[in-house]
Amino acid sequence: MLFGVILLLAITFGGLIYIAMKGELTVFHDTKDVLNSVGIFVGPVVTLLILFSFLGDDSSNFTNWIVVIISFIPFFWFSYQCFKISIKCNGQKWGIIIGTGKVFLSILMIIFVWGLLSKFTRGEYKNPGTAILMFVFVGVFAWVLKVLVNGEKAAEYRAITKNYQIPK
Repeated sequence: MLFGVILLLAITFGGLIYIAMKGELTVFHDTKDVLNSVGIFVGPVVTLLILFSFLGDDSSNFTNWIVVIISFIPFFWFSYQCFKISIKCNGQKWGIIIGTGKVFLSILMIIFVWGLLSKFTRGEYKNPGTAILMFVFVGVFAWVLKVLVNGEKAAEYRAITKNYQIPK
């Protein structure tokens, strides 16, 4: 099961990189679009932390479930924003496909960041070699984000090929 999920995330990630490098379709329109994708999982976590900090230790099980349900409001809002921008830039069919890929990519980003933070908290980056390797991964990650934010590149491609239609 876990292998299947990791494989699906890897295929989605590779597909989005391919689409972005090809330049015909928009993966991330701009930085705000990237922040919407990050907000898909950061929003609920921040909401949970804020709400649970007000509750205290003596809250009931029912109250805890209400807090968890409320924390999904940012998840749905940011997901909606991702799909809205993707459909606006790429048409309905490709927008839904790319929007779904962006949600999966958000999951991958969170797993990556979570892994880095857990290694920091356990003190596993005391070795200079692992710190250098981490910076290389962060550099590759920054390059990938730069490639994926291709709204202007896709717009230029469409302007140059005036007869180009968004694939249906």
